[in-house]
Amino acid sequence: MIDYRELESFKALNENQKKVFHQLHKTLIISDITISNKHLANQYHLAVKTIEHYLKDFQDAGLIERSRLSTVVNGKFKTIGRRIKLNKQNLGYATAEELYDLLKADAVAEVKAEMLKDMRRRKGNGS
Repeated sequence: MIDYRELESFKALNENQKKVFHQLHKTLIISDITISNKHLANQYHLAVKTIEHYLKDFQDAGLIERSRLSTVVNGKFKTIGRRIKLNKQNLGYATAEELYDLLKADAVAEVKAEMLKDMRRRKGNGS
């Protein structure tokens, strides 16, 4: 299994893109999503154009795959959302078990980081 953080295509992203991809990655490990760019932009507190740019960069980097969901309105196609999924082939995820292990490892690392922050804060307060 490949750690996406070690991929050159991930390393080439800017820090804001890395933060967004990390959060998106946690969601996509569980399930592919169908969502509008506007909804994602609201979720990450970014402009719609920014999220569109990030998603294109993630796709160009081989981290995600996207497909357009459309409907016909007044005889014209209108995009209603995007289906987004991890590019499991490029990321080397073969089984659901490997994805679960990665998600669990991420969760444990986050809990450890929060505990360390809390311990440092308490130590700084003299508690």
